[in-house]
Amino acid sequence: MMHRTRNTARAAAVLCALHMAVGCGATPQAKPHPTASPTPTHAWTVFPGKKRSLTVRVGEDFSIAVPHNPTTGERRKLVSPKPDTKIVRTRGTDYGPDNQDPGSEGGGGILHFRFHAQGPGTTKIVLYHCLHAACPGSRTTLPPHFPKPDRVTYTVTVR
Repeated sequence: MMHRTRNTARAAAVLCALHMAVGCGATPQAKPHPTASPTPTHAWTVFPGKKRSLTVRVGEDFSIAVPHNPTTGERRKLVSPKPDTKIVRTRGTDYGPDNQDPGSEGGGGILHFRFHAQGPGTTKIVLYHCLHAACPGSRTTLPPHFPKPDRVTYTVTVR
């Protein structure tokens, strides 16, 4: 009888630990788009994607915010030539719903390309906006009417 009680106690302890690790039945939260570094706890300067010339100060964190809807096959990616790392360092991306209809399924959102102003100078940040199959490196043969990727270049001056 003592042996059965110990096994039951062990099983209960394991179940309790699993329950705590899983979140006790909490509703799963939407995970942000993967980032190359943790999301900062301080403010970022956010530039709208339409602005192509950006000026920031040394040590400043900033992002380029672009509309993005991955449910339609849309992709945006940082491409070569990469920014000069002595001037600007990439800090990854974050994705969230836009403010127009944050609860709508498939409604898209805002993708933030995050950077840190490392040192004084001017550099370029190049982003592609494309449909998945039309992105550089895709091995898919595209129909002639398929849209070509947009290559968007931002000039960043760090003072």
